[in-house]
Amino acid sequence: MNKKRIYTLFVLLILTLLVSACATPMIAAPVTEIEEPVAVEPIRVGSTVPLTGFLSPTGGKIHPLIGDLFLERLNESGGLLGRPVEWIVLDDESSPAKATALYEQLITEEKVDLIIGSHGSDSNLAAMKVAEQYGMVFPHHTSGLSYAYTYERHFSLTPTGLHPNITQAETLFEALEASGAPPKTVAFVISQFSLDQFLAHGYEGAGGAVDVAEARGYEVVLEVEYPAGTTDFSAIAAQVEAADADFLYMLGVGLDGLNLIKAMQALDYHPPAIYPALSPLGPLIGTGENVLNILAFAPSEPYLSYPDAAWLIEAYPPAAAEAGLRSTALDATAAQSWATWQLLVAGVEGAGSLDHAAIADWLLHNEVETIQGPMTFDPENQNYGPDLYAIAQIQDKKWVMVYPPELATEDYTVQYAPSE
Repeated sequence: MNKKRIYTLFVLLILTLLVSACATPMIAAPVTEIEEPVAVEPIRVGSTVPLTGFLSPTGGKIHPLIGDLFLERLNESGGLLGRPVEWIVLDDESSPAKATALYEQLITEEKVDLIIGSHGSDSNLAAMKVAEQYGMVFPHHTSGLSYAYTYERHFSLTPTGLHPNITQAETLFEALEASGAPPKTVAFVISQFSLDQFLAHGYEGAGGAVDVAEARGYEVVLEVEYPAGTTDFSAIAAQVEAADADFLYMLGVGLDGLNLIKAMQALDYHPPAIYPALSPLGPLIGTGENVLNILAFAPSEPYLSYPDAAWLIEAYPPAAAEAGLRSTALDATAAQSWATWQLLVAGVEGAGSLDHAAIADWLLHNEVETIQGPMTFDPENQNYGPDLYAIAQIQDKKWVMVYPPELATEDYTVQYAPSE
């Protein structure tokens, strides 16, 4: 076979192979579909806040501010049970009846997964009844009407113990006696607000601050009551001046304590010491160093070692300034509000679900670490543990712990010298 023919056959073979290859269908590479991320439904928490009404000066700004700070931090760290958390908050206008309707709305219409309480004893009692109707866990702050809170799934972050009508007065008078010069006479100014009446007179013969004072041998030289919502305290200030007691024990609400102090100052009258209970502490700074109060948190040890305390002390003031609060220092109301969120998260994470029975069971059988310290809840004691309050006093133009000694701010003690 000559070379030309061999070459021709070779070319024909190559062409045949090429045609055959082109005729064979190509197998396409598998295509991977890119799945769109599935949106995670947020966990919804509902509550009311007194954005308006007579409780708004104390609760109307602090609780929304704390809730926003807490949830921003929680969601940045991954949320709760792997889901983001959102808060639906409504204005109860400082009205228990309004709170009742709004918690019903939150549960039945907004379909919230969890709830927390409002601000104030009466509003929380009203909301608690709705929570009980639906079997929901009810953590709440800034409420001390302990005898009325019998719902098995309520958890109070106001660490009063079951008998604040006795224990708060006992602790306060012990602090005065620790100064070495106990009072001989006491004047009482008492709001007709339900919590103030309970703290002053107790419940069903259980006694209150007035009874505690008399049992300790003090003479009660004045006992005057006034309607909740009073703003003009000039007439009451005149009565207090006329009584001229060694100690003024005031049970008010909102800005009542501040307003009474200003009314007494207008008369140039300054009692040796005053206890304006349930008053926001920030506005009282600058009124004088004769002012005492109860606290369950202070920016000192041991509180600084409790969870989130150091962080919140730094984060709260600029946020409070931006929100227009009169005082930007982290106070007891803000700490109790933060502790309520801590408890809710601890209960859900401990139970590993949003089942309210499981959450309640976990909270009743475990210690919860809060910004106020470790808290436990005793079902045999209406879900209350001990009274964790200590006594604080304005000294060096700031609030410092002064009693008991183990909780006192370093180098501070009770300063009290009753008039002769």
